[in-house]
Amino acid sequence: MIIILIINDNDSQVVVNAFRKNMVGSVDTVLFSQERLQGCLRAEEGMLNRLFNVLLREPVLTGDWRVSAAKPDTMMLSTYSQSSGAAEIKEWLQLSHGDSQHALLMPILHRGAFERYELAYPVWRRQNTGWEPITCVEQWIEWMAEAGMSVPTSVVRELLNSRDNLRMAYESLEQKQVWAHHQQSTVLAFHHQQRTNNLLAFIDRLKQCKPFDELVYSESLAIEGHPLHPLTKTKWGLSKPEVRRYAPEFEQPLHVRTVLVRKDKVRWTQTCFGSECELLLGDTTEVERLLQGLEPVLSPEVGSDYVLFPVHPWQYEHMLPRLFVDELSRKEIIPIPYVMSGSATLSFRTVALNEGSGRHVKLPVAAQATSAVRTVSPEITVNGPKLSAMLRRIWDREGDKLGRADFIEEMAGAYFTNGSEEDTARSRHLAFLVRENPRRYMRQGDFGFVAASLTASSPLCDRPVIMDWMETYYGDRTPVSPSQVLDYLKQYALVLLRPLVRLLQQYGIALEAHMQNTIICTSNGKVTQALFRDLGGIRVHRGRFEAGYGTSLQTEGLAGASIFTNDMEEVYSKFVHAVLQNHMGDLIFCLRRQLQMEETLLWKAVRAVLEECFDKSHPHFEADWQAVTRTLVRTKALFNMRVSDTAKSYLYTEVTNPIAGLGL
Repeated sequence: MIIILIINDNDSQVVVNAFRKNMVGSVDTVLFSQERLQGCLRAEEGMLNRLFNVLLREPVLTGDWRVSAAKPDTMMLSTYSQSSGAAEIKEWLQLSHGDSQHALLMPILHRGAFERYELAYPVWRRQNTGWEPITCVEQWIEWMAEAGMSVPTSVVRELLNSRDNLRMAYESLEQKQVWAHHQQSTVLAFHHQQRTNNLLAFIDRLKQCKPFDELVYSESLAIEGHPLHPLTKTKWGLSKPEVRRYAPEFEQPLHVRTVLVRKDKVRWTQTCFGSECELLLGDTTEVERLLQGLEPVLSPEVGSDYVLFPVHPWQYEHMLPRLFVDELSRKEIIPIPYVMSGSATLSFRTVALNEGSGRHVKLPVAAQATSAVRTVSPEITVNGPKLSAMLRRIWDREGDKLGRADFIEEMAGAYFTNGSEEDTARSRHLAFLVRENPRRYMRQGDFGFVAASLTASSPLCDRPVIMDWMETYYGDRTPVSPSQVLDYLKQYALVLLRPLVRLLQQYGIALEAHMQNTIICTSNGKVTQALFRDLGGIRVHRGRFEAGYGTSLQTEGLAGASIFTNDMEEVYSKFVHAVLQNHMGDLIFCLRRQLQMEETLLWKAVRAVLEECFDKSHPHFEADWQAVTRTLVRTKALFNMRVSDTAKSYLYTEVTNPIAGLGL
């Protein structure tokens, strides 16, 4: 096979790495720019970092496997480039089996909280009497088989799909960089606005020149997805062109299709006033005009006897004609030529509508994203509105005790049903949930960013977006100081944690407030508000809720058993995994990497805020505090869950708690 690499400089090491990592596929000629090649390298190493973290954090390898300190030889040390040189490697760990020659030697750049590792590359595997580098996902899979843990074929294809899509995601970052610099040299220059490398300042100036939705834009910035899940970018079932068309990082306009579903085939749930169309669109003028025009073709009753259903364009093309043949022929489901424009959000199947109300709709997409097929269960459409009504009563009751935070209401939901319980599988493919426009909850003049974008690289400079927020807040042209970082982290943590701790302590409620489900608002860099979205992962302790609310928990009409529990450990685990590890933990890991600060100092700041948020006079304080600060805490074993095919239930692994033993 002949491979031609075209790059922008003479960096021979990059070329060597490209060959060594086997990243060009089975083609005869490949054209790579320097940026494209670096994106491929980053994708490969990003995947490997997640996979080796799996081996260190999750009980994947069974039997007599152990991790121990090790020393490399001189040949190994000589292979590391300046970007991750031997001097930066803090320790070497060996994963070995007592009864075999199988072993891995892993150079560790940083051992972070919740036993999250950052590795240098390559990692080495023992082969016969020597060591060979592991430089691509395929070699990791091969080593797993040799070690007695063959990865299922279905998971192998999902891993490779994740790697391929991560490569494309890095291409999107390059496109964002080009776009941002073009906006500066055209739009900003035309309006006599200065260029800037600060993303927050750039967005502020851009919004002065033209309409621009920074919240939707922020959904596209978190291109890498989950920092620890190896299936972070899996979109199994979508072609590469479809990934580019529908994934949020590519910022393509999404054209949501619509169908009419006969009312006797619809289960509709709402807890607020308004017709079906009003709740979905706000302004119903256009769709009503369309339905009037269709009456001669369909029937005069089409407007009153049918419910308007939004359908994701992928689902409309691939699943609707296949699963609902009879209903389409009987006109129980009627496609209509009404299209709603929108943008994909970070959750992929949720679309931010552009027109009318600007509300968000969660739509089924029967393709696998990360570990699960992203349909919409009937339970979600029922529970969302009912839980929203319950939480709104709590929010109104608590007032200032919940701090500067709110949750985004799930106003209404619907799903197709033919009345047969055996047909619930099809119901998942034609359903939707309406979520309020987040801007309804934001203060005038504030900017909103999905929290996951704050740890992502800015398109204007290769550093996390959160750095721009801090520098805007402090108004300094010089880098922020360690004391400023600690102060800012405390402000951020207070806005985030005060409402979540209050809900946990008083009502036994844990929201799934990881970075994808949280919108952080800012004014001139100051963190002003936290908005929580997606109630699908909420956990509620029955006894604690009834005691805190003063009445029995009304669960009539709520579907599914996973929301409510009699075991507070489930609630604690949700809080620790979503809030402490996947929100504060990811933010702190990012700040440590960027600023080379000690993580312990950052976690001390978070613990201080937690102590401030917990009510020490509350009867459950001792139990709650012990659960949150215990030495070992449970966190989801994400890869193990996929290999075990338990996406609907949780498998956990125990990791060291970073705030344990950090008394003030």
